[in-house]
Amino acid sequence: MRRCTAVAIALVACSSTPVTPGAPPCTPGGDGSYVDTQYDTLSAYCMVTVQNARIVPRPGVMPYAPNGTLFSDYAIKSRTAWAPKGTTVAYDPQKPFDMPVGSILTKSFGLPADLRHPERPCCPTAPPAARLRRVR
Repeated sequence: MRRCTAVAIALVACSSTPVTPGAPPCTPGGDGSYVDTQYDTLSAYCMVTVQNARIVPRPGVMPYAPNGTLFSDYAIKSRTAWAPKGTTVAYDPQKPFDMPVGSILTKSFGLPADLRHPERPCCPTAPPAARLRRVR
């Protein structure tokens, strides 16, 4: 049960924003006002969705993996990056990435129900109820 709860907590961060009739579709970065004031919910950033208990990047959001990984007690990690439309990320092998203002990086953690079979999703019916913390 604890493993399912851990995954549910990780997945709530990327659950879909509730659809309001007449509201614009959920797109990565939303309306961009998060640059000045953070959105109230993580799902408002519209970076990923949950499909069949797996984290799936929305169109325009790029999954990535670092060259070197750290062991995290068998946690499954999903990372995404997004830059506002019309911008680019500058790369210089001697310097850190130069991310444009408004870029969003995400990292989600989860644990498989059975560590012997980490490819199997955990808790496809996990309840979407948890409190999460945003990092500034």
